Amino acid sequence: MICKTCGAMYGTLVCPGCAEIKSRKAYREYQLHPLRAVTAEHAKILARDDNGFVHLQMFGCHKTFCWAVPEPYWRKREISLEQLNERVSAGKVCGKCHEAFTELMHEARLHSVE
Repeated sequence: MICKTCGAMYGTLVCPGCAEIKSRKAYREYQLHPLRAVTAEHAKILARDDNGFVHLQMFGCHKTFCWAVPEPYWRKREISLEQLNERVSAGKVCGKCHEAFTELMHEARLHSVE
């Protein structure tokens, strides 16, 4: 079949490319509420430690903000925003994770209802 949205050929019920795009948008939107809780210090960030290098795991998902699937040996650890900033300044956080996390934190703060 040919996708009406992107024109790609596919042999399943839905276009895999379009499904991936919609899935990523939904995961992104889902992050806003938990990130507001992190900002208010009611929740912590789940960091996945890969031998001293940290990836940030999304809420309600088994992927990181850079869309990597954490390896089983990556140690789980909950950290605060302050601890995250310390690790960022030391250069121990994945750049893609930090960039996406910062962008979503900014969006969460803009759309917070107070």
